[in-house]
Amino acid sequence: MADTHGEYEIMATLLRRQGIVDRDLRWRFGNGRLVVLGDMLDRGAHQTEILWLLYKLEGEARASGGAVHVLIGNHEAMNLRGDLRYLHPKYPATASLLGFSSYREVLGSDTLLGAWLRSRPTILKLGDLLFLHGGVSPRLAARGLSIDAINRHNRSTFDIPSTENASLSEDEKLITGSDGPMWYRGYFPVKGATAKASAEDVEAGLERFRVRRIFVGHTVVDRVQPLFDGKIVAVQVYPHRDETTGAPVMEGALRANGRWWKASTDGSREPLP
Repeated sequence: MADTHGEYEIMATLLRRQGIVDRDLRWRFGNGRLVVLGDMLDRGAHQTEILWLLYKLEGEARASGGAVHVLIGNHEAMNLRGDLRYLHPKYPATASLLGFSSYREVLGSDTLLGAWLRSRPTILKLGDLLFLHGGVSPRLAARGLSIDAINRHNRSTFDIPSTENASLSEDEKLITGSDGPMWYRGYFPVKGATAKASAEDVEAGLERFRVRRIFVGHTVVDRVQPLFDGKIVAVQVYPHRDETTGAPVMEGALRANGRWWKASTDGSREPLP
């Protein structure tokens, strides 16, 4: 799943109704894996609830032989580096009440959640699948960086304020920039035009990391959908409530019994083409 942006109740509904957690939000997915493609932070008013739940589920999943993989999105990186322009006003107020000069300090390296976020990867490979927030741009693929190097370089920027980008190395600038794994949007059409990425660009990304399929969030799609003949899977972002019914709206991509499904907050599953 991707881009929960502080919508704790909607995320919890999806996890419950798809059998990932039980009624009391305890892990019940056995040896299954949950991958969160970043952007838990900003916009919504319940981002810390999301972080604490995922932190808890990570330990419970490990004890059951499963795993929770939480990735860094552009909004996690922004918060860690002090770019708080999208932060819900609740959080600066909370930081002030706690005696911090900035919300960035609430997620500092000396806090539990801050240290935990800093240990999360930016890009993750599981078998023949690659997971990241934005995508693999041609520049990133051509750079030849390993997954470990990408994760290491991004982590090295978390304690460098976003106002000090000039001090970053060339690799750090690429990884944190518009062609980096957290910000790239090239798989998606823009204002009716064709996608910036070509089929050859997608193949280059797949070959670079030796995978068959790449899962991304970051960019708005109505539903979970395959792109480029299923080589890219766009996971739905921005959970919300239906304007008419108030029902929660969110989808994840779920692999069960050897095939992929669109998994919804109402508990339904539809085959992913």
